[in-house]
Amino acid sequence: LDQVDGRILLEYRQKAAAPVINDEDRYEHYREPQHPRYFFRRLMWASLLSGGHATYGGLSTFEPYDADLKGVQGYFDAARAGKLKGAHDFLHIHTFFRDTGLTLAGVTPDDACVGGNPLHWKCAHTENIYLIYLANPSGTEPETDTAAESTPNVTVQLPEATFTAAWFNPTTALWHRGETLPGDRQTLTAPDGGDWILLLQRK
Repeated sequence: LDQVDGRILLEYRQKAAAPVINDEDRYEHYREPQHPRYFFRRLMWASLLSGGHATYGGLSTFEPYDADLKGVQGYFDAARAGKLKGAHDFLHIHTFFRDTGLTLAGVTPDDACVGGNPLHWKCAHTENIYLIYLANPSGTEPETDTAAESTPNVTVQLPEATFTAAWFNPTTALWHRGETLPGDRQTLTAPDGGDWILLLQRK
């Protein structure tokens, strides 16, 4: 429950060389988070950058259809009816990887290089690419957290090289081009409040 820091995925990755799936963390309507859109977006990005993935549960599909929250219904139909919103930003994950042409093959989770507090910052990287999720939670409880309005920053330890930075908004799929920066220890600030994805690529 509440694996928005990906720690359990990292733990299981040490036990076997196999895909790791966090199944049924919370459902949107069972043990529901107070802010489902943020909770599930955060859960998915944190899981991916921990080397696994989570699942999303919306309605109670194991019970007979009641025309409301029970029974099998398409996500978009249920969303249009105002029943679901927790998976709205999953499409933007696809957009990020389509836009960049990146995959997670060969990418190593490494939260230590961004401060070692995975509730706030998640990182996975190769020698040439750093993917960082700035969760920017409003508090300390995943069940009730939402994305803070304050503008987040992250300090990252990079190798000696030149990198380009780009910021991706995981709620709008819009990009904000960042600066070119040297390696070593760098602190970067997001373009605005909320949660963000930072992509650093070696030139």
